[in-house]
Amino acid sequence: MKKNLKHLVMDFKAISKRICTLRLKGKFYNYTIINVHAPTEVFTEEEKESFYDLLQKTYEECPSYNVKIVTGDMNAKLRRRKYIVQQ
Repeated sequence: MKKNLKHLVMDFKAISKRICTLRLKGKFYNYTIINVHAPTEVFTEEEKESFYDLLQKTYEECPSYNVKIVTGDMNAKLRRRKYIVQQ
């Protein structure tokens, strides 16, 4: 963070090794930025479910009057689909 913006930081929390939050003071609203690093497909369903449950809990615990921004690496994997065109 740039030195001239440090005075805007209200709070920082490392929720887990994959989720952290940063609260910033704004002119009209305060902002909560939730930074995530989601597990990939190689993780078990339990691990992925646990991550998303914690993300939901983290989101809900943010002050309701804050602007909430979720950002980070959601590890979306897109597959190419082959379409067969029949004439």
